[in-house]
Amino acid sequence: MSFNAQKSKCLVILPRTRRFLAPLLSDCTFQIGGNDMEMVSSYCHLGHIVTSNLDDSVDISNRQSSFTRQVNSLLCSFGDLSYDVKNLLVC
Repeated sequence: MSFNAQKSKCLVILPRTRRFLAPLLSDCTFQIGGNDMEMVSSYCHLGHIVTSNLDDSVDISNRQSSFTRQVNSLLCSFGDLSYDVKNLLVC
C-alpha cells in the first residue's frame, strides 16, 4: 500500500483533558515518504465533517444550509403548484 502526502491530511484529535497541548502541535510536521503532510483542523470524510475538537456544529450547519438550498430550489421550480402539492414534495 502506498500513500501520497499531497492527497493526505493530518488531523490531530486530542482528548478534552489534553487540548492544552494543541498549540504545541503547530510546530510539528508529519511526513509520508519524506514529504510533509498538510495539518488541518477539520476534514470531510465520507460526507461528514470531522473537526479536531470533535464538535458537530460545523457539519450540522453545513447540512442545514444544504437542505435550505434544496427546498428553495424545489419551491422556485414548482412555485405555481398548490400548497398541498408543495407539501408532498417537501415532506
